[in-house]
Amino acid sequence: MKVKTSFIVLLFLSAILAGCSNGKLKDFDYGKIKNGKYVNSFFGMEMSIPENWFIMSQENLDALIKASGEVAAGDNKELQASVKTTEINSANLLFVSEYEVGSVALNPYIALVAENVKISGIFIKNSKEYLQRTAKLCEQSQIPYQIIGDITTETINNQEFAVMHIMLHDFAYQKTYVIYKKDFAIVFTLTYFDDEQKEVLEEIMNSVKFK
Repeated sequence: MKVKTSFIVLLFLSAILAGCSNGKLKDFDYGKIKNGKYVNSFFGMEMSIPENWFIMSQENLDALIKASGEVAAGDNKELQASVKTTEINSANLLFVSEYEVGSVALNPYIALVAENVKISGIFIKNSKEYLQRTAKLCEQSQIPYQIIGDITTETINNQEFAVMHIMLHDFAYQKTYVIYKKDFAIVFTLTYFDDEQKEVLEEIMNSVKFK
């Protein structure tokens, strides 16, 4: 039960970092796995997926993110409203982990979500401001977390991302990358438990390319 609860907590932060989405955008490319890569034609994006890693189905991903948001929002009416508002503006694109979900306790993963900032009514100018808003939402949650350092930027394959680091329960870490494309905030959340796992996830992240 502890492992399952911790996993839901981590998934919630992945969700809140990208708008707690569980809705379906119409006429939208959610991407596909092709030749060992996640490919999304709408964003002109690709990302390499390690061989034998677990890829969660769209249906299960939507259900888990919805459940994780409800757990962490608790009785906080403002956070509940934020979750509901973004349900129709966001899309869960991908969840990939080293092992099948539930098979091991400390399972590193990457969650990828896109939020349509233009129609969501969020008045922010860039990816850094998006993460600043995210930090405020985290403060309203019922999750013990700590933001590590300042929001920074990193350049990957000539694309600049805003980056934020979070620590949870003194044993889990998340590194979140955000980039703006076509009025969407595209959010990559890397969750890991030691430096070796972090290096593997960052190597995957370094394969991200936009046309």
